[in-house]
Amino acid sequence: MRVFGIDPGSERTGYGCVETDGRRHRLVTCGAISTVGASCFAARLGVIHRGLADLLRECAPNVVAIENLFY
Repeated sequence: MRVFGIDPGSERTGYGCVETDGRRHRLVTCGAISTVGASCFAARLGVIHRGLADLLRECAPNVVAIENLFY
């Protein structure tokens, strides 16, 4: 099973993908999608959307988990 996790943020969105058989776990990829803080919010969301769409296509996870936002 492949699990893709997302740590949302408007300037930097973290991600990680792991593959597991229930006993062994293997890191597939991890990193962050960074945006320019001075950009308008819509432009930042576009960068994040394109980046995540590419990663999800590439990793082909079985499930995706997104961390809850809190302030």
